[in-house]
Amino acid sequence: MKSIEHIEEFLYLSDENNNSILKQSKNGLNALAQQLYESGIYIGTTLVGFDFIKNCLHDEKFTAFRQDSLVKYLAKKEREDFLTEGNDYRKLKDLEFDGVKAPIPFETYFSWMKDFSKILSDNKVSLLTGSDTYGLVIIWFS
Repeated sequence: MKSIEHIEEFLYLSDENNNSILKQSKNGLNALAQQLYESGIYIGTTLVGFDFIKNCLHDEKFTAFRQDSLVKYLAKKEREDFLTEGNDYRKLKDLEFDGVKAPIPFETYFSWMKDFSKILSDNKVSLLTGSDTYGLVIIWFS
């Protein structure tokens, strides 16, 4: 493996006791980052894409997306997929995860991803620049 393209993939990891990586100590995350550094794997954080996803769960932010000047650069099919209530992440906004409405864990995930990106950088892990494309993460503007 030469790269991991989305830092969110780390959210699916757990330790031998089935504890989520979200519960890892800073020392544990630094140790993981050191392993990644030594392996030579590149990490693409794609934080902008996940930021769009988490913002789809908030009514005000989602409404603002529809009025964004960049919407004109999306193909009609993409506008229908990303900027309507049919958006897959929009459908999650009222769901609960472990008794908590979806926007809260998604905020937690995004905060963790930003913190982990910093840990990776501090440990000299090679990070790929790029935003991916999803929703209003648009080529040339993202």
